[in-house]
Amino acid sequence: MKKSIRSFIWFFIIAFSPSCNKSNSDSNKTIRITVQEYKTNLTIGGVLVEYYKPCPSCGFQPAFTRVFFEKTDRDGHVEVPEKIFTNYENGILITPSFVPPAIEYWGTGFASIHSTDTIYTLPVVGEEKFHLLKTNGSPGGYYVEFFEEGELASFQKIDIARVYGFPADSSFSFYSYRGQTCKITWNIYDSADAVISSGGPVAIDVPRTGIQELEITY
Repeated sequence: MKKSIRSFIWFFIIAFSPSCNKSNSDSNKTIRITVQEYKTNLTIGGVLVEYYKPCPSCGFQPAFTRVFFEKTDRDGHVEVPEKIFTNYENGILITPSFVPPAIEYWGTGFASIHSTDTIYTLPVVGEEKFHLLKTNGSPGGYYVEFFEEGELASFQKIDIARVYGFPADSSFSFYSYRGQTCKITWNIYDSADAVISSGGPVAIDVPRTGIQELEITY
């Protein structure tokens, strides 16, 4: 009788243990996310990877609740729980650490967008000098606004500057995409903020490191 009971217990353990182990294994499964630099494909460590889900009960809309966050390791990787990664409600947000004089990067867009990508590419950004030379005959009260676009459509369009008074010769610093060919465009507005003319695009090769002066004649 005792032998029969022991046999039954061992049968129970053998029969049910694999299913329990499988359940635990599934719950601990992760997806590896890699963050790397545009063009060089160098991986980026210390980047914050976050996942957010919509929060319908929050007072201000649209609102989101963070469900996961972790920084990439020195090799540019982070392990995301599979249940977080595959949930279509969760949007991803990648935010680099801006710690000069280290290389700086531009993060991804809004956390409301779900993605199944496992590799994310960030562009290098940095401060450049902008030299403007005026040739237009726009009267006083008008102003010009400059924009910059990177090589990929996924890179955000940067509003470089809004210049009033049309100085004949002026210089200032601005934030630029680096290590790629950028396009500069501009709009000229009247005193009622209506666009009266546009210029560009002017293609400019911006170095990955160092600061150079970019000259635009408008």
